[in-house]
Amino acid sequence: MKLKQIEEGLHYDSIKGYWIASYPWIGDPNKLPNNVSLAYGRLKSTERRLMKLGSDYSKKYNDQILDMVHRGVARKLIIDEMSSYNGPIHYLPHNEIHKPDSVSTPLRIVFNSSSSYLGHVLNDYFAKGPDVLNSMIARLIRFRQHAVVIIADIKKMNKTVRISEHDQHTCRSLWRDLETDKEPDHYVLTAVTFGDTPSGIIAMMALGKTTEMDESFPLTAEMINRNSYVDDILSSVSTVERAKRSIVEANVILSWGGFQIKHWVM
Repeated sequence: MKLKQIEEGLHYDSIKGYWIASYPWIGDPNKLPNNVSLAYGRLKSTERRLMKLGSDYSKKYNDQILDMVHRGVARKLIIDEMSSYNGPIHYLPHNEIHKPDSVSTPLRIVFNSSSSYLGHVLNDYFAKGPDVLNSMIARLIRFRQHAVVIIADIKKMNKTVRISEHDQHTCRSLWRDLETDKEPDHYVLTAVTFGDTPSGIIAMMALGKTTEMDESFPLTAEMINRNSYVDDILSSVSTVERAKRSIVEANVILSWGGFQIKHWVM
């Protein structure tokens, strides 16, 4: 039942070329409290901590927020929209994960959907859904089956899937570009957020539905379906030529759903 709810909440926007998900609510979102006061308190403590860590570190944090807006996975709310919206409102505190070994994203912003306010936790309102991940053992056996292996990492997989406007306002956040003397700006997240209870299964189902959109490359579509695990694809083929063709075809298939490969290794 939960799987059907998640599947029915996925819709493809053929104009924009990506999937839009409605979150699988098991609790009434209208009962979520407006926790803007909590978000404001967390913002001030985050700002104080960032300033202690120095201007370079603080700039990296701010740059990540700006990058999210630039990529369209977050947007700043205007006053008219905030005053006219009458649906459920909930805010997510945010902090950073420092990844010094990552070349592309040494610092990543994460949003806390498990934060509690007056006994309410956003993640408790969502259905988790069943485990749809491929068997790790079976995938590793297939990976060792042929002479040539190919490995891919899907770029920001969760954030490729957008969320409905209704759900965006339950994923609001505050930021003010480290200008602590002004009132914070209000943002909404527009894409599936890592850390939300159903985020993994939503992304995996969107990936699976993407491989079914066209039958031009059935072998490569099957390869993606059987050999993906979260945002990784590991497979093996018999020849270098087949590997190169699989890479080209996989890029085409994934692009139909807005997915992009960060890099391939053969």
